[in-house]
Amino acid sequence: MPSSPVLFAAWPPLPPLQALACPPTLRLAGASDAAPRCQVGQRVQSGDVLCESLPAAIAPVDGTIVSFEKATLLNGHVAPVLRLQCQSPAPTWPQPMELSADCIRRLDRLVPADLNEWLGRFAVAGIRADRLSSPDLSTQLQSALLRPIDTIICTLLDDPSVRINAFLAARHAAEVAIAARLLRQLTGAPRCWIISDTRTPRSWRQPLHNACGQLGIKPASLRNDYPQAHASLMLYTLLNRRLRPGRLPTDQGVLMLDAAAAIALARCFIADEAMRLVPLAVRNHMVGQNTFWAVPVGAALGDVLSAMGLPDQGVALRAGEVLRDRRLHGDCVIAGAELTVHVSPLSPPINPQPCIRCAWCAQGCPTRVQPAGLLDAVQRGDRRLAERFGLDACIECGICNYVCPSHLPLLSAVRQLKPLE
Repeated sequence: MPSSPVLFAAWPPLPPLQALACPPTLRLAGASDAAPRCQVGQRVQSGDVLCESLPAAIAPVDGTIVSFEKATLLNGHVAPVLRLQCQSPAPTWPQPMELSADCIRRLDRLVPADLNEWLGRFAVAGIRADRLSSPDLSTQLQSALLRPIDTIICTLLDDPSVRINAFLAARHAAEVAIAARLLRQLTGAPRCWIISDTRTPRSWRQPLHNACGQLGIKPASLRNDYPQAHASLMLYTLLNRRLRPGRLPTDQGVLMLDAAAAIALARCFIADEAMRLVPLAVRNHMVGQNTFWAVPVGAALGDVLSAMGLPDQGVALRAGEVLRDRRLHGDCVIAGAELTVHVSPLSPPINPQPCIRCAWCAQGCPTRVQPAGLLDAVQRGDRRLAERFGLDACIECGICNYVCPSHLPLLSAVRQLKPLE
């Protein structure tokens, strides 16, 4: 990994959101058990529902179905996809909405009995999000039908070297506030917070505060010290509730989403729009620059890198926060998973040295795991020992790897054990 990754960047003026031209083909993800509504060779139009899944696979553009296959998404999940040969331009990223009196009246009329209807609308609109700042939104919404939700959290905290959710909230303040109020009405949650970084400058923060004031939403702030954006840390900091890593916030009565997911929900509610575009931030570590993109759902990461003049071979590609070290390849599909990609030079392999018992890994761990002990448990093949050293509390943030002076493979050791759960 990079020898000194940028963990916090200065706040620039709001950057532009660049449009990615529609690539020749898109791969549109459905659920693993989804039944396709179309056949190879069939012509489809933009907005058509292509398979029976929750959420649905939506055609972002006109085109022809050319194959059914599998692909890896930006969160590392492998999903069945429909390959679409594109025959129309990419849609354009929507202009920010204005908060109207009619919108406020519509929100005021919503009650929890309307939740099931709106879940169906969101699913048909292809709204999907499954990433660190918005864990498996579709399942969270379904869970809200079965258990009480007392808190809505819309978080603007994410990778502090890029801040794509803060950027989206500054540009689309009304949509973010509308979605938070929408979910509060549909779940009956008495608490609804939009959480931003305490260091957010006024020029980024004020539009959202104005929209929140009109809708009765409480803006709040936390210092975005990595990995504060993780749901387990967020719930403990705000509510003193313990959420086991890997579980959804709804297990603790919380529905959590980010700005990108909020914008998709609000556009569906106000304008009945499907999710045909997704935002993506790319940090180029070679030049220390962030670029923000509006990408057609189903494009490959390599399509974005090509538009930037960057290779997808001979570089290290990572999804989400750089310390999490989630490796990608250029063929990964962009479809509502992680919003940030890091492009770094390939680093030569580093041979680990013996553990010097410095305890830096334990001191740096935000959930008080003992990473060196976990590595020892992996080497012994002892799962029960790993649990004693805190395996179930590990959020895989990668801080232990970063601080270890002996360059021990602490994060990879944890990931060897996690799939056994």
